[in-house]
Amino acid sequence: MTITYGTTPKIIGLPVLVEKRPPRPVLTAGQREEAAACHRIKQGSLEEDIAGWYSETVAFADSLATRYGNTRDHYVNMMFKSPDKLRAAECKPNAYNAFLHHLAKEAKEQDDDSTLDAAQLSAAHHEQYKMLSNQESAAFVEELMETRQAQQYGLCVTQRACMLDIKRTTQLIEDLASLQSRVGIQVMYLIVRSNPELDLEPLWFFTEPALEDYLRSTVRKFEPERIGILAEAFSVAGSDLFSQLRTNREKVNWLKSEIRRMVVDGLIEVTSDAEAAMSYAQYTHDIQLKYGVPLVGWTHEKWCNPSDLGNSLPSLKTLHDALKDGDCMFKHLTDAEKAVIQQEYDNNLKNTVSTSRKRPSDAGHKRKHARIEESDE
Repeated sequence: MTITYGTTPKIIGLPVLVEKRPPRPVLTAGQREEAAACHRIKQGSLEEDIAGWYSETVAFADSLATRYGNTRDHYVNMMFKSPDKLRAAECKPNAYNAFLHHLAKEAKEQDDDSTLDAAQLSAAHHEQYKMLSNQESAAFVEELMETRQAQQYGLCVTQRACMLDIKRTTQLIEDLASLQSRVGIQVMYLIVRSNPELDLEPLWFFTEPALEDYLRSTVRKFEPERIGILAEAFSVAGSDLFSQLRTNREKVNWLKSEIRRMVVDGLIEVTSDAEAAMSYAQYTHDIQLKYGVPLVGWTHEKWCNPSDLGNSLPSLKTLHDALKDGDCMFKHLTDAEKAVIQQEYDNNLKNTVSTSRKRPSDAGHKRKHARIEESDE
């Protein structure tokens, strides 16, 4: 069984601003009828042109099949997939597009509608673009990338924008249901809100009702309604498991467990050794000298296994937060620092051996015990 977890979303504190829509012109009945007639003529002409293009495309695909083999559909699919590759290449920001984006943004901020056309911007500022330095070009590219990230990860401002985004995203997930007929998979999901201001009930999705029925009858207490409510309450509360614990004992045990886990995770990450294990009793030998990585930023006065740190919630929370925020972490030693630790370790080892109990000179020989003679009375 494989368990995977979603990546931490990249949060950008820039809201997606909703552009004001210009008021629609009020048309008379005759004007609406005339506009509809023009639209029908335009749509018919467009469909005729597309049909002609498609016929030429099919004929070209037939010629490719004759010259190179394979089927006509193979080359039609190749040609229809090419726009995706072209679009992906066009999405990569370049200095020229970034420069035009900056000009269009400035014009929009100044409410100058006459300069928003890309062709006009390009013609009017072509010489200015040639005079840009590398630093200025890089700054425009960075500005464009930040704008795109804000559009992708920014916060939706209005309720309508949020619901449209949710609907679009859930539709993409539900489209995976078509994989059931192609490769044989099932899809289920639960969506709950973390923003209390969002008017959204928990959303479950199953590719087929039989999957839900099976889970209800097989998994003990699998109640989607109750699970959705609990997940929503936890998410709205900030997804903070610590705040959901009731007793001090539960909180202490959870903090100690998390501290041990984060220490081991940090050791594995810094050493790139998936089998690395933390040693508290032999910390100098097994961690500092073996891996060359000491743990810095330990907030407790006592260095020991987290199980022996006591039951003070504030001090445990301080250490937990330090590990979480990166204030307490493993770092690599330099060769000079490691040599100093090695020398201190060797000296301590020698002193420990020298102060230990010396072996008796008659060790290994049978000792003679004095015999007490009983006196005659």
